Amino acid sequence: MPLSKFQATTLLGVAVFLVGVACFVAAALHRVFPARAEQNLKAINCTITSGDMEMKVKCSHNKHGDTSYPCLRVYVLCGNETKRSGLFEDERPRLLRRDFYSIHEKCSFQPDECKDNTEVRPNLAIGSTLQCFFNPEDTHQIVRIKASTESYNELLVSQVVWPLAIMMLGIVIIAAASCYYFSRNVNRYEELPGKSSATLLLTI
Repeated sequence: MPLSKFQATTLLGVAVFLVGVACFVAAALHRVFPARAEQNLKAINCTITSGDMEMKVKCSHNKHGDTSYPCLRVYVLCGNETKRSGLFEDERPRLLRRDFYSIHEKCSFQPDECKDNTEVRPNLAIGSTLQCFFNPEDTHQIVRIKASTESYNELLVSQVVWPLAIMMLGIVIIAAASCYYFSRNVNRYEELPGKSSATLLLTI
């Protein structure tokens, strides 16, 4: 059975709305929630204790096939203020990662063969002190870079606004189709002689 224009337009509005909901959920799970978790990282001063290049990894973009390359691992020892508060139960050096999104990687820096041309490796000498960020829920997670609050707010706006705009577009389509359909029916019945309000309601 073919659909009327009203039904087709309504289904289009529902489809657009559901696409917006799916985009909103995907953005929240893959971008907003991880960015929010990154904002929970706490600043701490750490001292570089050692480093090695014993670990080998493959390039994530597979530019060099299955070849593995040695990568730099940097170990740090964190400040006394966290030890006094009981957050760090031992004084073992911990592996330093680049940022929150590389928290599960095995290296502090990618191999030179895998690096982006824009990535610059800082000069990290043993014994030098630098500001790091750690996860209070897991003190083994220590990173060198954390996104600013301004960057988080910008990401939040950019990732939330456009799915909401798609959802609103679906609602507008449904509302416009409903208004047009009912106004057209009312006008049509008003043109028919001898139609009372009760009869009009029964007919609709």
